[in-house]
Amino acid sequence: MIRVRGITILNLNFWVKFGYDIFDEFPTSRIGLWLYGYTYLPTKVEPSEIKTATNYTGFRNLLYYMTYFFTHGALNTAKAIDALNAMYDTEHRFNCLVFCTAQYRTTHLPSLSSRFGNVVAVGLSGTNPKEVLPWDGRLVSVPYYYDESHIRAIVRAIVEPKTTTKKATSTTPNSAVRIH
Repeated sequence: MIRVRGITILNLNFWVKFGYDIFDEFPTSRIGLWLYGYTYLPTKVEPSEIKTATNYTGFRNLLYYMTYFFTHGALNTAKAIDALNAMYDTEHRFNCLVFCTAQYRTTHLPSLSSRFGNVVAVGLSGTNPKEVLPWDGRLVSVPYYYDESHIRAIVRAIVEPKTTTKKATSTTPNSAVRIH
């Protein structure tokens, strides 16, 4: 697999296409990018320090210039979730968190906080990280060999309004309704 500054070309192309789709559908969007693991980014998430893009070209450049490096102190998935949960966005810059992981076993991981508004977990390489979601979060699983429908599923999970369903209650027992 070809790598560009540590990101596989397959993953890079996926996120570039995602950026194109989100800005094409919602040109006034703002996307912030913070990566965990083998990056030069700080391990503590400060909303004011997260680089953001307000258009497709800016987002693509954020991806292209992301630098990865090997370190023994890299954040794992659990520590990345803890760092995100410790973050307070006092300026209300973000209304959605898209959390991506290719980790197969997620039962031992903490859950993401629901205070981000909309939380979308993306399971890369066909993973299913439903355990990291808050009760009202959304999950999208993307296979290693993806197509445009997988990118559209992430965009839909971000932009479609949440529906909260309440269990129907009744004060009378179920009975047949007779129409005269």
